[in-house]
Amino acid sequence: MLTLLYRLLFLLYAEARDLLPIKETRDYFDASLSKLKGEIEAAAGPIRDHEGGKLREYYRADSYVLYDRLMRLFVVIDRGDSNLNVPRYNGGLFRSKLDKDDTSAEATAVRFLNENKVPDPHLAHALDLLARDEDPKQHKLVPIDFKSLGVRQLGSIYEGLLEFKLRIAGEKKAIAKEKGRDVYVNFKRLGERERERVEGQGRIVKKGQLYLENDKGERKATGSYYTPDHIVEYIVENAVGPIVAEKFEAMRPRLREAELWHRERVKSAKAKGENSSKYVAGPAVENQWYKLVNDLFDIKVLDPAMGSGHFLVETVDYVTDKALAFLNSFPWNPVTAHLESVRSTILDEMEEQGISIDRRRLTDVNLLKRHVLKRCIYGVDLNPMAVELAKVSLWLHCFTLGAPLSFLDHHMRCGNSLIGVSVEEVQDELRQGSLFGSWFAGLMLATDLMRHVGELSDVTTAQVDESKNEYRKASEALAPFKRILDVYTSQWFGNGAAKKPRGKTAAVDSPVIAFLKMREADAFIKARTPQALHKALSAIPAAERHIAQTALASAAERHFFHWELEFPEVFYGPRPGTERKIERLDGAGFDAIIGNPPYDVLSNEELSYDVSPELGFFRSQPTYAPASEGKNNLFKLFICRSHSITGASGFLSLIVPMTLLGDEQTARTRQLLLEKAGLAAIEAFPQKDDPRERIFPEAKLATSVFVARSTPTHLPFTVTTHRGREITDDGASVTLDGNSLLCLNRAAAIPTCTQRDWDLASFIVGLSPVRRLKDYCHAFQGEVNETTDGKKSFISYSSADGPLVMRGSMICMYAVREASQGEPMYLREQKYLKGKPGSAKAWHHQVRRIGWQESSALNNFRRIIAAPIPEGVYCNHKRNYIPESASKLPLDFVLALLNSSI
Repeated sequence: MLTLLYRLLFLLYAEARDLLPIKETRDYFDASLSKLKGEIEAAAGPIRDHEGGKLREYYRADSYVLYDRLMRLFVVIDRGDSNLNVPRYNGGLFRSKLDKDDTSAEATAVRFLNENKVPDPHLAHALDLLARDEDPKQHKLVPIDFKSLGVRQLGSIYEGLLEFKLRIAGEKKAIAKEKGRDVYVNFKRLGERERERVEGQGRIVKKGQLYLENDKGERKATGSYYTPDHIVEYIVENAVGPIVAEKFEAMRPRLREAELWHRERVKSAKAKGENSSKYVAGPAVENQWYKLVNDLFDIKVLDPAMGSGHFLVETVDYVTDKALAFLNSFPWNPVTAHLESVRSTILDEMEEQGISIDRRRLTDVNLLKRHVLKRCIYGVDLNPMAVELAKVSLWLHCFTLGAPLSFLDHHMRCGNSLIGVSVEEVQDELRQGSLFGSWFAGLMLATDLMRHVGELSDVTTAQVDESKNEYRKASEALAPFKRILDVYTSQWFGNGAAKKPRGKTAAVDSPVIAFLKMREADAFIKARTPQALHKALSAIPAAERHIAQTALASAAERHFFHWELEFPEVFYGPRPGTERKIERLDGAGFDAIIGNPPYDVLSNEELSYDVSPELGFFRSQPTYAPASEGKNNLFKLFICRSHSITGASGFLSLIVPMTLLGDEQTARTRQLLLEKAGLAAIEAFPQKDDPRERIFPEAKLATSVFVARSTPTHLPFTVTTHRGREITDDGASVTLDGNSLLCLNRAAAIPTCTQRDWDLASFIVGLSPVRRLKDYCHAFQGEVNETTDGKKSFISYSSADGPLVMRGSMICMYAVREASQGEPMYLREQKYLKGKPGSAKAWHHQVRRIGWQESSALNNFRRIIAAPIPEGVYCNHKRNYIPESASKLPLDFVLALLNSSI
C-alpha cells in the first residue's frame, strides 16, 4: 500500500506546484486528485472525525468509484493523454502495463493494486487524513499546503513510517516504558500494580487489535527522522564541494578548446555563406563533444543509508548550481549546447504526442538537474520502500515538464550496505577450478552496459525504455556472478563451515566452496528463470541442494549487497590508455560518500533477534576490524564500509554519535580515520539535554560531523565544538594533527576544547611520564542493566516493589540527588539477587564505592563528575563505579582526583 501512498504524494505535490495542467485544462482538473479531495472535504466537513462517520454515511461501503477514479488517473500519468494535455511520464511509479512473467517487486505491487480495491468510505477517510490537518488556532481542518512543503521535508516526514510494521495483537499487550521509550510488552508479564496503572491510563492493546511497532518492539513515536538542512548542506559542501571544484578546474582547458572549435567553425561557416547554427547546438556539437560532457559530470556521490534521499536531493542542487556558475565563464560551451538539444527533443516529443507545454519552463536549471540526477547520484537502503520513497523525492525535485520520469533503478538500490563480499575474495578461494575464468568477459560486458544506462538522457519515453532494457541486459550478465558471491556469503548465514575429518591436517574446503567447485553447480549459477532454477536444483544431490536453497533464502532475507557487482561502472572501467580493455581499476570507488547512517547497537538484546550470523560475518571481514572493539554500533561499521569503497582521492562525511571522538569502544575506528584517511574537519555538537538545541530533537544524543579524505593527507585538521545545534563561528576550536594524537595515546581520543587548553595539556604530558588511573583502580559498569534485566522482569516502576536504582543523572559533585528527568526505576531485589555468586558485581551494593556518570554532558567543562555511593544502593548501567576492594588508592583520594578541575 506504500506504493499507493507514494503515488498520492506525487500527485498532491505535482498538482500543488502546477507541474500537471491543473489550471490549464478543464478536462484534467475533472480527472485530478485535487477535485477528488475537494469532494471528500465537502462531504467530511470542517471538524476532524477520527472514525470517519460522516464519510461512511455519505459513501456506500460496497462502492469502489473513488478507487476506480484514482486508477484511471494513474494510467493517465503513466501513458499520457493528449485530451488532458498530460505527457507520458511513466518511470515505474505509475506503471500500469505489466508483462505476465515479470516477478519484480515493482510488478508485484502493481498487481496488488490492480487486483484489490479500497471501498469508498475507507479511501475517502484516508485521503482526507492525508490532505488536511487541523489549524491550531481555528481548530478547524484546513488543506495541507503541499506547494510550500519542500521535497526534503515531504520525504523525511514519511520516512518515519518505514521503520514500523503493522501488527495484529495475538494477545493482550501493554504499552510500557523502557529507557524512556514506549514499547509493547505482554500484559501478563506485568505485576498487579503495573497492570492497574496501564489499564487506568488506557495504555493497552486488546487481542486482535492492530498496532504499529518497529523491529525493536517500540511503539510508533511522534517526531520526524529529519537531518536538519544546515547539517546536510554542510556535509554536501565539504565532501562533494572539493570533488566538484577539482573536477571542473581540471576540465577548464578542454572547455577552452571547445570554445575555440566553436568560434572557428562558426567563422568558417559564415565565410562560406553556410548556416552556422549547427555549430551552436545539434548533432555536430553532440558528436564532437559528447565525451567532454560525460567527463565533466563523471562524479559519483553515494549515500549508503539514504532513507528518503535528503542528502541526494541536496547534492543534485549543489552540483547543478556549481556547474552553471562554472559554465558562465564560457559564453559558449558543449554543456549548454547539449541542454538546448535536450530542450528541442522534449518539444519535438510533445508535438508528436499532441501535448502543449510552455517552452520557458524548460530552463537550463531543470534540464541540468535531470542530467546530474541520472549521472552522479547513487543511493542504497535496506528497506525497499525507502528506496521507492527516495526515488519519488528525486523525481519530484527534478521534475521536468514534458520529459518522462528518469530511470533510476541502476543507481538507487535496495540492499544491505554492510553485508557483501568482493570479487577478489571469492576468486582467491576459487582459484582452482574457478567458475570465474570463463565468465569474466561477461562481467566486463555488464560494466559497459551499466555505464551506457547512466549515459542515456531519458528525454523521451523511447530512451527510458532503452535504459530499462540495457539495465535488464546488464543485470542478466551480472546475475551469475552475484549468485556465486551470494553462495559464498551464505557460509555465515546458514551454510556453516565444514568439520575437519579426524587425523587430517590438510585444509578442507568449506561446504560452500566445495559446492561452487562442483560441476553440477554450473547450471544453478547460470539459471535465470524460476523454471531453469527449479530444474537445476532438482539435478543437484540433496545435501548440496540444501546449500543452494539456503544461499538463495539468506540472500533474499538479508539483502546481500556486493558493491562491485551492484555498481560495476564505479569499480571497473577501461584500462588507462585503452578504450575496450575493461578491468578492476586501482583506487576505484565513489568520489564522495555522505549521509546519516543508523546508530543502532547490533546485539540480540537491542534488536530482539539473533544477530550472531551478522557478527560472525563482520568478524571475518578485515574491512570491519576497526569496528570490532566494544559494542557493535552500526555507525562504526558504516564508517569502515564507506572508507573501503571511497575512491583514492575521494571524500567521506557522515553525521554520527559524538562517541566517535572519545569513547574507548570507538578507538580503532578513530585510528582508521587518523591513520588510513585524512581528517579535514570535525564539527561537534555536545548539547543533548535541551531538545531545542540538539541536532535531533527527538533523540537525546550528542553528535558530530566529520569530513575526511579517503587517503592520508598528514595535514592538520580542526575540531570545532558548538554550544547548540547551529554551526557558528564562535565555537571552541582546536587544530590537531593525527601523529600527535597517536603519540599521546593509541586510543587517540580527539579533544573538544580550546587551542589554549590543548596546548597546555600537550605541554604537561611532555614534561614527564603519565600514569594512568586504571593501573591503580578497576572500574565497573553499573550492575543493573535496563535492557537485559528489564526483560527478566527484575525492574519495576513501582516503589513498593523494591529499592530505587540510581541513574547517572543523579550524580553531582561529591553528592547524589533525585533524578531531574525520567521515570523512577526500582529493583525487585530478591528476584534479581537469586542465584548470583558471591563474586558477581551484583553484590557490590554492599560495599563502599565511588561512582560517576558514564557519559556526562559534553558541554559540561568538568566532563567527569563523581560522588560517593551509599552502601545498599544499586546503580544502573549508565553509571560507572570503583569499589573499595578494587582500588590500590584511598577512595577519598580517587574521588578528589576525579572531581579536580586540573
